[in-house]
Amino acid sequence: MGNLLDKFGVCEMCKKPVSGSDLCIECNKIKKKAQEHALATDAASEEISEMFGIHERLIGKWIRKGEFWCKAPCRSCGKQVKGGNICDECRLRFFTELKRD
Repeated sequence: MGNLLDKFGVCEMCKKPVSGSDLCIECNKIKKKAQEHALATDAASEEISEMFGIHERLIGKWIRKGEFWCKAPCRSCGKQVKGGNICDECRLRFFTELKRD
């Protein structure tokens, strides 16, 4: 029986058993609607989280993996960034600091 359970995971959003995916069918539909809303309204991850009931950490994970596109806080300074993890200013600052060393 353990081998059968090894083939299943759990949905990242609702924790229902899934096979071959990170999301169940229902949650995948929610993710697609959330993505459509984010693109249509230029929404931030916080707004998407509140509106669709998706944990912000999960949205952040999707953004880092390139699976989701919305505004999210820069991981360095907190400024809202669209489609990335680090704003242009912080990226330039990191680049110049690395170049100096």
